[in-house]
Amino acid sequence: LDLNSPLLLRSSAVYCFHMMCNTVKGQSQRGILSALATRLLSIAFDLVYRVTNVQSYQSIEDWTIQILTVQGMMRTLIEKNDLILLKGCDVANVLATVSSIFINSSPEVKIKIDEKVYISSCNIIGSLLKYYPKQLYSCTPSLSGAIRALLNHVMLASIDGHDDRKMIQEFTKICEILPEHKDIFKKHLMHTVLFFVEGMESSMDSKVKTQLEPAIFFLLSTLSEFEIKQMNTMMKPTARVLLQTVFRNFQKNQYKGQF
Repeated sequence: LDLNSPLLLRSSAVYCFHMMCNTVKGQSQRGILSALATRLLSIAFDLVYRVTNVQSYQSIEDWTIQILTVQGMMRTLIEKNDLILLKGCDVANVLATVSSIFINSSPEVKIKIDEKVYISSCNIIGSLLKYYPKQLYSCTPSLSGAIRALLNHVMLASIDGHDDRKMIQEFTKICEILPEHKDIFKKHLMHTVLFFVEGMESSMDSKVKTQLEPAIFFLLSTLSEFEIKQMNTMMKPTARVLLQTVFRNFQKNQYKGQF
């Protein structure tokens, strides 16, 4: 079994390996799984990259099942460190798969990605923040890119009238963890806030903007006075006014201790 094996064989292997990771308890048996973990993780990465383009797949349902199967195995390997200890390059690859999935989030593609895939992707990042924070520090741009991809998806989801409240809740849970690591992430998260402001300037639904504000408040709480001043110099006057409105709401909630 390798990267050149038939797609169905590799997909089946990932599924079976995931099931065994969750059921096999014996030390010797788990040792065998551990010996296979690195190879299966590489196959999982390749499977995501090969099916990134939803339009080239047989159906959106088949694509969704494929992604959820692969992400389920990834999350298990992240959380069960008796099977494998991820390196920084592994963590960066996991984040890259999340970003690649949401390359389909654009008005041109017009593909409705199932919210289960979105929630699964949020869970992957949440697990990495919990179990591999130090490895994330070495690939902060990859983390920032994945967070931005998730933010972009919910900002665009409302265009087609899609109810994205559950997705926004899961995105907010990720953002809630980030202030714990603000000294490392703040310079990159500043650009995520700027991206949100750009969305406010264009086609973002006002309801989505309101629902996303708690998540943006957590991002703002990672920034120092230096990053806030830097943002002001990087924005157009119209964008600056929009950010000031959000920032005032952030300060009110911070004062009241509401988050």
